[in-house]
Amino acid sequence: MIGRDGPPGRWLGVLVAGMVLGMVQGGAGIEVELARLADPNLAPPKPVPAVSSRPLPRWIQALASPEADLRREAADTIALAHRLGMPDVQTAVPALREALDAPGQHPLVVAAAARTLIALDARQAAPSLLARAQAGGLELAQIVEPALARWDYRPVRAVWLARL
Repeated sequence: MIGRDGPPGRWLGVLVAGMVLGMVQGGAGIEVELARLADPNLAPPKPVPAVSSRPLPRWIQALASPEADLRREAADTIALAHRLGMPDVQTAVPALREALDAPGQHPLVVAAAARTLIALDARQAAPSLLARAQAGGLELAQIVEPALARWDYRPVRAVWLARL
């Protein structure tokens, strides 16, 4: 049985009638059906650049929150605001360094703070980034070490030579 509402013959008749109608119309019915089944081609909306730095103090305050997920989201949001052109984002660098250097910090917060410091080109955080990369494992090293190489941070060379 094809459907709950009637015998299989009824559904077969509806199917055949639809196919015949499609052939009579020159296949227009099939094109409409295929277009209905296809995903629409929608361009993603363009982000509106941030022009105000009003939320920045709240994000900096969130970096000191007891909740790890809120600290991670704050760091990621600061990086996004920087990419969108928000002014004065560099004022978050000290709070990001505190989040990076805090003992017992959640690894996701450390990674987010490191990514944001790198996005902000906070070269003064290079010693902290290197220390965390050495203690944090491969994933964090893959985030931090390319930036240290771009910044030509010389102390990281000793780490690389020791690996060789």
